[in-house]
Amino acid sequence: MKYLCLVYHEETKIDALPQSEYDAIVREVLDYREELRQSGHYIASSPLQPVQAAMTLRVRNGRMSITDGPFAETREQLGGFYLIEARDLNDAIRVASKMPPTRLGCIEVRPIKEFAPDNHAETTQLAATRHSTADADEHSGSTIMGYVSSKDGTAIAFDRSGAGPAIIVVGAATTTRAGYAPLAVALATHFTVLIYDRRGRGDSGDTAPYAVAREIEDLEAVIAAAGGSAYVFGHSSGAVLALEAAHTLSTKITKLAMYEPPFIVDDSRPLPPEDYTLRLNALIAAGRRGDAFALFMTEAVGVPAEFVAQMRNDPSWAASEAVAHTLAYDDAIMGNTVSGSPLPLRKWSSVTVPTLVIAGGESPASMHHGAQALVEVLPDAQPRTLEGQGHNADPEVLAPVLAAFFVG
Repeated sequence: MKYLCLVYHEETKIDALPQSEYDAIVREVLDYREELRQSGHYIASSPLQPVQAAMTLRVRNGRMSITDGPFAETREQLGGFYLIEARDLNDAIRVASKMPPTRLGCIEVRPIKEFAPDNHAETTQLAATRHSTADADEHSGSTIMGYVSSKDGTAIAFDRSGAGPAIIVVGAATTTRAGYAPLAVALATHFTVLIYDRRGRGDSGDTAPYAVAREIEDLEAVIAAAGGSAYVFGHSSGAVLALEAAHTLSTKITKLAMYEPPFIVDDSRPLPPEDYTLRLNALIAAGRRGDAFALFMTEAVGVPAEFVAQMRNDPSWAASEAVAHTLAYDDAIMGNTVSGSPLPLRKWSSVTVPTLVIAGGESPASMHHGAQALVEVLPDAQPRTLEGQGHNADPEVLAPVLAAFFVG
């Protein structure tokens, strides 16, 4: 029989867990899921987004009403589910009792009620309904959240949507996967799209010490979740991370698209100060994430200080500040490729993965020069200018270009 195990917990308690404890629980969840697969009990499972993301709808007398939030306001909220196969209720309870979330909340075990049609007409109707529902789900752009465990045990959160060949999106500095949701929607009609939180951001863990190699292992774990190979698209410093991964994972990254890797290869823009890395790391170590983000914006991006001062009052500042400690990770990824010379780019001359390097038509000359310098180094690369676009391209403009490259 099939049983649905509904996981309930207090979200505030989950949010208050130390990062190390949270990561340990996620690893337990992933390990137990694999154990259930091996034992034949596993059918499906997934965590749920916070209750703030929920909508409740009702239809009465042909009229639909929608309210924000869950159906019922309770101390413990529905946080996820397991769908399992078990011999009977006792066996289902035994399986559920070993689920790690039982230590943080409770699990409701409920048998699945399966239809048993008693004539051919009903069977045909139900089969057609199931087929239509499956088709609708495949093309609806619905998103499933999941986790993978990286080589060092760090839990990496991702969203999967769409159907077709797999594309993995590697985000830029201070971004989370939520920022790439519109791009995922634009691509999901033709591709299976995985957007993930790089380590230290969003719902992903952050195991010390940091190394660029660990982030490549994170991407490799997401590729494994996608089926073992995938197209990869990287944005800004995320594009450089993806390029470095292509150097290591050449058999797993089948094509690579890069949008504005922020190389500085000449004097078309000022270089970051020589002590930038030292100052950035000192601010992060002191817990001054807001100041670290301000330093990045002024010295690395080149935004005037007076504008950055105004940005501190913007609602989006808090989200950037929360992940500003990961700016040190992106700084390590960029390394000496912002030194004003194209020579450091030669280290990727052996990357044979077919690559598209894109720059926005409205972006500064330094972005175009960096993109062209990389194209001249890579054995199988082509340039592309996206007219009318800046460093953050419109997903509706970018998606067709990516689709044409990946399937062409």
